[in-house]
Amino acid sequence: MTDYIPSVTAIVHEDFKYPPSRLPGKIMAANLGKPYNTLLQELEATRPTHKFAADLLVPTMRQTGSTRPLEWMCEAMNGVFVPLSEASPSLPTAQRQCLLAVREFGDLVQAVSESLLDGTITPAERKTVHLKAMKAVSAILGLDHQIEAECEE
Repeated sequence: MTDYIPSVTAIVHEDFKYPPSRLPGKIMAANLGKPYNTLLQELEATRPTHKFAADLLVPTMRQTGSTRPLEWMCEAMNGVFVPLSEASPSLPTAQRQCLLAVREFGDLVQAVSESLLDGTITPAERKTVHLKAMKAVSAILGLDHQIEAECEE
């Protein structure tokens, strides 16, 4: 997979080719009601005459099991995507979200520490640290949202 992806269509295309869900492309295309070859052509970002329908974005993300397109769009708009309930399903939701926040913050601290080993942070390291920071913020906001939801019950 690539480090830099220039468009949401390119991200969906990559996720379709290498889906975290591990569903075969032909199965995902059939589930989306599209012929496999047609969908691949629509996802080819270098072909300006082929367009991927925005209405298929969420169903495609569900098929691929990836939220990367949404994360990319949120970052492009200076925001964060807050996924809810990503940790162990056997724990209460707030506790799962708390563990996720701790894990993401730990990943951020590790990335910063590794970046500072030589005393400077390169642009590539800065990008990595930024992405880890956004994931940590997202997890913390998710925890806050979950606690708020549980207080309303």
